[in-house]
Amino acid sequence: MTATVLGDERYDDRLEDPSAEGRDDERRWLGSMIDEARSIDPDGLDQEDRITLDMLQVLGRIRLRAFEHRTYHFEAVDAMAGPHNIPGDIARFQRVDTPERFDGWCYGSGRSPPTSMRTA
Repeated sequence: MTATVLGDERYDDRLEDPSAEGRDDERRWLGSMIDEARSIDPDGLDQEDRITLDMLQVLGRIRLRAFEHRTYHFEAVDAMAGPHNIPGDIARFQRVDTPERFDGWCYGSGRSPPTSMRTA
């Protein structure tokens, strides 16, 4: 969802994988992202890019810490951010303003649109 919220449509057909394997993949990705961010010399960046670099590292460490504390167990009952919010999040952030985008979202994610909403 993060890429979709930020306007990157390449991943509109994917949702986070809540399985143990999905969490392991995210932990590995976060670790590599933090390592890559650490390898960037901030002296060559302007102020906004330094802030962005710092935020990537901070948010990555926060998410890794959440994995250490296994807070993902609470996501199913989180009234503010639980899985029941996914349909609303998709409706707010994913663009389905053309038949191609709508079909891409529906079929690309393994779902079928309701008959009344199918495009020709």
